[in-house]
Amino acid sequence: MRKLIDNIANIYVIIALAGLIILITTMIFEIIMRYFTSSSIIWLHEFLGIVIIWITFLGFGKIVADREDIMITFLVEKFSAKTHKIIMYINTTLMLIIAVVLTITSISLSIKGLNRSTLLLEAPFTVYYLPLVFLMILVTLIMIEHLIQIKRGNLNIFITRQEGEK
Repeated sequence: MRKLIDNIANIYVIIALAGLIILITTMIFEIIMRYFTSSSIIWLHEFLGIVIIWITFLGFGKIVADREDIMITFLVEKFSAKTHKIIMYINTTLMLIIAVVLTITSISLSIKGLNRSTLLLEAPFTVYYLPLVFLMILVTLIMIEHLIQIKRGNLNIFITRQEGEK
């Protein structure tokens, strides 16, 4: 399961990097257009908003997969190993519940977004919600994998995933 999660996270990073390249390229093009022709692309603002959302949510998937998000562990480190394991179970279970709820909610929003479109670009609102769907599916898989690894005693969720760690 870890390999699947890593592959999905890597695909998300590639899409996010492509989005970043598109963002930079279109911004440079827009600046050149405004400077030389005194005109701009009217739908570009909506398009860049969509691209920024995709970059943010898909880029965050790799951070979650590698457990590199912000953690404040000074209190947890003061507990015994047994209490530490209980805290990891509670934390991961709550994250799993939240991820499932957000997945269902974002899928619902995506379906409803098919009937509405943006003003200038006329793209369905679904394009705003899809990256959240993708991220929450990845987070759900990660939390399921974390629960399995915690049960086996192979995981401490309060430290960053090391290179080569399964």
